[in-house]
Order: sequence, then structure tokens, then C-alpha cells
Amino acid sequence: MHPKLIAYVIAASLFMGLALEYRSHVYGLGYAAAVSERQASDLKTIALRVQDNKATEQKNAAINANITKVENEKLAPVIRTIYRDRVRIGPSICAAAGTTEAATPGPGETANPGTWLVPPRTEEDIRALEEKVERAFAAGRTCQDWASQHGFVE
Repeated sequence: MHPKLIAYVIAASLFMGLALEYRSHVYGLGYAAAVSERQASDLKTIALRVQDNKATEQKNAAINANITKVENEKLAPVIRTIYRDRVRIGPSICAAAGTTEAATPGPGETANPGTWLVPPRTEEDIRALEEKVERAFAAGRTCQDWASQHGFVE
């Protein structure tokens, strides 16, 4: 083969290699720019989402605080009535109440003949259970009121 032809083939090969390498480099730059642009867009979206989540969290906290306030206002008189009088049982629960077997009333039992005072521990348990039930009912009623006021229930 002719030496000039070999030189041309080598030069053409080098030129093609450089051209392909440059094309790859430009493609890589474009890809990197696209990735960088996407990351910036994602960061903006995430920042907006965080702001939106905080606003929603604050709104929900305000709603919950208002619901709790209304619930406590409605519940306060009910709780007072739970603890107003001593807990007594009558003949419908205990057949011995109001009979001759209960002829000697204990302290405080003369106020309501025909009933017995329950022991203090039992009274505490009954009142705690009654208060727990009333709190659950109050929460349900308050949520129902809120839902109907805001158009969730017709």
C-alpha cells in the first residue's frame, strides 16, 4: 500500500475517533444538564410539598384544638355529675338492698334507704369507667357536630 494512503487512513481514523469522542462528550454534558435540571425541579417540588404539609399540619392542629376545647366544655358538667353523689346500688342489682338483711346501714347510708353504698375501690372503678365512656361519647358527638357544620353530613 502507498504510504500516503496509510497516513490518510490513520488521519481519518483519528478524526472519526475524535469526532465520536466529542459527540459522546457533548451527549454526556447534555445528560448531566438534564439530570441537574430535573434535580433542581424535584428540590423545588419537595420544598413546596414541605410547605404545604406544614400548612396542613397547622390547620389540622387548630381544628383539633377547637374540637378538644368544645369537647371539654361539653364534658365538664357531665364529669361534675359523675362525682357529685356517692355510688349506690339498689334492689334491682342487689336483692339484699332494702331488705331486713340490710337493717344496719353503714355510714352515709341513711340518706337513701333501700340502697347500699358500694365500697370505695369499687366506686372509684365505676366512676373511672363512667368517665371514660362519657369522654368517648363526647368525642364522638363533637366530631359529629364538626362534620355536620362543615358539610360532611347532611
